[in-house]
Amino acid sequence: MRVIECLKTSGLEIRDIARFMELCQQGDASLRERKEMFENRRQVLLAEIARLQEQMNMIEFKCWYYQQALEAGCESAVQALIPQDLPEDIRRLYTASHQENQPDPGKTQDEKGTAQNDAAS
Repeated sequence: MRVIECLKTSGLEIRDIARFMELCQQGDASLRERKEMFENRRQVLLAEIARLQEQMNMIEFKCWYYQQALEAGCESAVQALIPQDLPEDIRRLYTASHQENQPDPGKTQDEKGTAQNDAAS
């Protein structure tokens, strides 16, 4: 993959690609700034990969969840497993995909139940 194509497909804006091309024409005097552009792009892509991995964790968990519900004939059988009785690999997916949905220890019991039901479905 060529550098310009890589920058474009990684989501770098056209004006920033044009700036990179200008920097390349400046030669060695612009090495530091070009390196910084790539380091910044790397950070953006790492954040995007993390966001996509969170989404994949949820999708994987939900595929398992609905398969189990179909086999059991109802969701309540699967909900009863969450989280302590989930298979270890599925528990990891569940935990990774529900981190922000974990009930706040300071919430009332009713609020915790609502959060758990929301997280399960």
